[in-house]
Amino acid sequence: MIKHVSNSNGIAAIYLALIILAVCAVVGLAIDIGYMYVVKTQLQNAADAGALAGAAKLDGSALTSQTLARQEAQKFTLTNKAGGVSVATDLNSSNSKDGDIVLGVYDGVNFSETIGTNPVTGRPRIANAVKVVTRRTGETGTGIASNNPVQTFIAKVVGMKQMGVSASAIAGRPFGPAAPITMCVDGTKLPASPGPPPVYQNYYFKETKPPTPLPAQGIAWTELQEVMSTNFGPNSDIAKLIRGEMNPPDVCGKYIASNNAGSQQIMKVLDDKFKLEANKSGLGYWDTVITIVNEDKNGVPGGCPPGLSSKDPHKVVGYAYVRITNVDGNPNPGITINLIDYVACSELETKLGVKPKLYK
Repeated sequence: MIKHVSNSNGIAAIYLALIILAVCAVVGLAIDIGYMYVVKTQLQNAADAGALAGAAKLDGSALTSQTLARQEAQKFTLTNKAGGVSVATDLNSSNSKDGDIVLGVYDGVNFSETIGTNPVTGRPRIANAVKVVTRRTGETGTGIASNNPVQTFIAKVVGMKQMGVSASAIAGRPFGPAAPITMCVDGTKLPASPGPPPVYQNYYFKETKPPTPLPAQGIAWTELQEVMSTNFGPNSDIAKLIRGEMNPPDVCGKYIASNNAGSQQIMKVLDDKFKLEANKSGLGYWDTVITIVNEDKNGVPGGCPPGLSSKDPHKVVGYAYVRITNVDGNPNPGITINLIDYVACSELETKLGVKPKLYK
């Protein structure tokens, strides 16, 4: 009679080995995937930096060549590393839609490398955005720089030797408010001072300047909301908007409240900002964008001067690119402007703003 010997210990050892192998594979894959997320973040930082830098150099034309914008995007992308490798991008001068650096139009939802005209208004558009794609995928093609996938650490044991990772960013310069100041439409039409350049016009936060200025010379502060606070201290929302510590919203077509108080504290904040920007440019002036209002809360057109509570809020009908050449404190707080370029709400897509913004 033949006896069968059962060795349950050996079978258990085999099962244990298989379980350990499976656990190691899962743990290894988790480690590699975690590392891919790190590389992905690094690629995203590079794409963000490149897109913002490129947008800052857009020239306001409908051309997609714009070498300076492409070079700036490429330079700032290259300052970053992903997985220990410098992030390279191709200039993509042909503006291939699948390239690393693409110039085009961003409408708030979609990005297109084709400029053309606005399909709704029929107006010509400009290149207002830069899209940057950073890759560690091994992809090739027109406008794509040489790149390699990321090598895995442990997943290669189960045959996964490398993984592909990419990131993208879109940035532009939307034409919107940059300074918390508003003036009425008539203020954009005032004649400049007589005489040789630079010509200028003075605008005041208070109507106390002798002789009494025209209503169109009145300007006011705004928090870009329908309700206005009375806080004009150095830590107020107005001060933060002046210093660029808050992102001003797009308020075209909306109603905003305003206040023409010319407190010494807030005028100092404005003067400090003016001097900072003037020194930064080395040209002695500060280029910014302010809101332009017309209709008051009663539907009466004009709105001059803004800041009067009896007429607030006022409807924003556009923005104006202004060049501030001086800030005056008390007793007659105001600013001196030697350039005003008013753009109605319906024409915003034909202009670039002052400050680049990351869309996505």
